Amino acid sequence: KELRDYLESRAGKNYNIVYWSPQMPNRVLFPVFNQGYLIAVNGRGIYEGMQPKYLTIGQKSEGVFNYENVEDFACICEGAFDALSVPHGVAILGKDISVAQINLLLAKYNRVYITLDMDAQAEKSKQELYKTFTHYIQTQILTWAGEKDPAGVGYKGMSEILGQYEKNI
Repeated sequence: KELRDYLESRAGKNYNIVYWSPQMPNRVLFPVFNQGYLIAVNGRGIYEGMQPKYLTIGQKSEGVFNYENVEDFACICEGAFDALSVPHGVAILGKDISVAQINLLLAKYNRVYITLDMDAQAEKSKQELYKTFTHYIQTQILTWAGEKDPAGVGYKGMSEILGQYEKNI
């Protein structure tokens, strides 16, 4: 029950693609697939102050979390909880993106929204992603006030923010 409550507080009802394992206790596991193959597992600690906060097994740079579940366009987020908090959310599992991740996203989507955290560290990454994608597909950077990351804004809030951007297309 504690784990379910934690997941619902972070990802709403969209946690059905999240796993737990006794081999990685006190971590929520996010599978990363590429062409149907499991290539990495990203584990996030559920308690404040857990170190490391994120633990990854496999090659997370070769895939994009939630890629198989998102159609039409993507909202590129840093973390898996953020991706679950945004309609069309996918996660690159960090602030930096690999060539393999860029190629996956360009092959599938006709537009992307850059939805990285609202912190100083992410600003440079947002601009780099914008420059990369804008040459090939429609690209916008989502912004919002208040909360640092999409998970903090929540699914309803991010849906409203995304809706405002979608009106202008």
